[in-house]
Amino acid sequence: MKMLKYALVAAMALSSVACSKWTDDERLTFDNQKDLKRAIPFIELTSADQLTAEQQKYYSELRAWKQTPHVRGFGWFGGWTAKGTDPQKYLRMLPDSVDIVSLWGTHGELTEDQKTDLKLFQDVKGGKVLLCWIVSNVGDQLTPKGKDAKDYWITEKGGGNFLEGVKAYANAICDTIEKYNLDGFDIDYEPYYGGSGNLATALQSYEDGGETYHYDWKKYPAADYVGAEADIIDASSERNIGMYTFVKTLYDRLHPKGRIILFDGEPYKLSTEASKMIDFYVYQAYDESTTYAALNKVRQGSKLDNWEGKT
Repeated sequence: MKMLKYALVAAMALSSVACSKWTDDERLTFDNQKDLKRAIPFIELTSADQLTAEQQKYYSELRAWKQTPHVRGFGWFGGWTAKGTDPQKYLRMLPDSVDIVSLWGTHGELTEDQKTDLKLFQDVKGGKVLLCWIVSNVGDQLTPKGKDAKDYWITEKGGGNFLEGVKAYANAICDTIEKYNLDGFDIDYEPYYGGSGNLATALQSYEDGGETYHYDWKKYPAADYVGAEADIIDASSERNIGMYTFVKTLYDRLHPKGRIILFDGEPYKLSTEASKMIDFYVYQAYDESTTYAALNKVRQGSKLDNWEGKT
């Protein structure tokens, strides 16, 4: 009886060994699979070199297409961390049809994860990434902590001259763009949506002696500003010289290097003169409930340079 038990145990052991050999995975490489790389999920990429040959071909064609005339895809991108498993936190996971994104809420130092993500979106998908914030006053988003914006930019950086302070502020924005190899700046200009300031003038018109004049109603009482000196309408070299100087300083730094200046919010407040330095206009139609109303708002910019082609 004992011999029978030993025989059964031995048979089971042999059977187990044999079965394990039958069920072992064996990788077969076919001729058309030689030299192929495993496709790494796009969200896990750390370099464009990790793309497969087929992916490289596809993205090369995508980048070429983005250089052709087409209706561009644009949007603002917030909550960017380039960490974790949520694709909404990554630039690279945006739809392939997106041409330009403006970073919303990104003002400090970029992390290494963000730098990698930025490079993949630019180099692989051919996307453009712009720095962006509401520009109301000199120093917005870039004034060092603990410093007063006017003291720092106008007194310290500008030597007491307002326009020199504006130039210093615009150049600091350009320095940030160049530091991180971003593709330009999105000027969010909303003086009539609550974003007025010493660079974004909210103007009211009034009549005097048969002439129409304008003044910054938040800054000056009407009685204090009468006559031609009150006519400081938006973004031109003769009127809102502050915003005009800001745009021109950006243009002189960014344009020669092929970088973008986008003007969003209320681009129809630009002068024709200033609009020649802008690459794209984006209109914010907060209060327009119909397509007709939105198009009417866009038509307010008909005096702008290439107003249809740049919109």
